[in-house]
Amino acid sequence: MVRLKDIARHAGVSVMTVSKALRDEPDVSAATKLRIKSLAQQMGYVLTRRRRDAQPDDQIIRPRHSVEHESDFCARHFRH
Repeated sequence: MVRLKDIARHAGVSVMTVSKALRDEPDVSAATKLRIKSLAQQMGYVLTRRRRDAQPDDQIIRPRHSVEHESDFCARHFRH
């Protein structure tokens, strides 16, 4: 199984650059996207359904809190 890390190593770029290129993000040049996409295809990289359907928020753990808790926290830590 080919990973983003493998493609990054072969391309001489960061894993983030590979990820952005494969997602067609605007802050990666067209030439770099083309090179990375071509290399990914040559290496047999397959975008799995799980990866394709993942959303950035899927990886974030958000704490539960109430307005009262937030107010109490602010009162204790940010006194004027």
